[in-house]
Amino acid sequence: MISILEIKNLTKIYKNNNIEFKVFENLNFKFEENSIYALVGKSGCGKSTLSHIINMLELPSKGTIYFNGIDICKLSDKEKISKRKDLQLVLQDGKSALDSQHKIDFLIKEPMRNLLKISTQELNKRIKNILKEFHIPESYLSKRVYELSGGEQQRICIARAFSVKPKFITLDESLSGQDPIIRKELLDNIKRFKQKNNCTILLVTHDIEIAEYIADKIILMNKESLKIKEWKEEKMKRLLKKILLVFLLLATLIACDSKKENNKNIKVKYLIS
Repeated sequence: MISILEIKNLTKIYKNNNIEFKVFENLNFKFEENSIYALVGKSGCGKSTLSHIINMLELPSKGTIYFNGIDICKLSDKEKISKRKDLQLVLQDGKSALDSQHKIDFLIKEPMRNLLKISTQELNKRIKNILKEFHIPESYLSKRVYELSGGEQQRICIARAFSVKPKFITLDESLSGQDPIIRKELLDNIKRFKQKNNCTILLVTHDIEIAEYIADKIILMNKESLKIKEWKEEKMKRLLKKILLVFLLLATLIACDSKKENNKNIKVKYLIS
C-alpha cells in the first residue's frame, strides 16, 4: 500500500515560564491511501495536538510530517492555503468553525467556490448530494448558525469538509454530539465516501465502539508511552483464539457426553444379559 501521510520523529513540547510540558515524543507512523484510521486515547494524551500539527495549525517542536512526499511543516502560509483542498480538519465545536453572520447556504458553498473549479450547475448538484448524505434538510440553507443545534452545526462542518473531496480528512471528536441513529448513518456515509473518493480518514475519538465500527486500523495513543500502536489486528487474533478455545471446549463436552451415553448403553446391555 502507498502511504499518503508520514509522521517522522514527531515531538511536541509546550513551554510556560521556562517550564516544559512534553505532550509526545518521537512519534512515527505511516497512513496508507484509501484507509480509515481511528486514533484512540485518554483525554490529555495529545490526540488533538497531533491532529492540529497534521493539519498545519501548529508546528512540531521536532520532527516533521510528509504529505504526498512534501514536508508540510516547512511550507509558507501561501503554500499551506494551496494544500487546504487535500487536507481537511473538522473539530468538535462546530459553532467556532462557522461564521454566524452568514447563512448555511453561503457556508457550505464557500469552500467549494474557493477550492474547486466547477460550474454553478455542478456546484448546486454537489450541494444537493452532500446535504442528503449528511442528513441536512434543504430548508437549513436559509438559516443561520445560531438557529441550529450543536449536532446540526457539526454536520454542517462535516459536510463542508467532505464537499471539496479531500485526500486526507481528520475528524477530531466530530461525531460526539450526534444522535446514535444519525451517528451510525454518518459513519456509514463516511465509509462510502472513502470507497468512492480514495480518501484517507483519521477519526480522533475516545469511543472505542465507534473506532471498532468504522476503522480499518485502530491506533492507540497512550499517555504513558506516547507511542502510536496498531492493535485491531492483534485484538482480532485474540478473539479468534477465544472462539477456537470455545469450539474445542464444546467438542470436548460433546465427546464426553457421547462417551457417557455409550457407557450407559453397555451397562444396560450387560444388566439385561
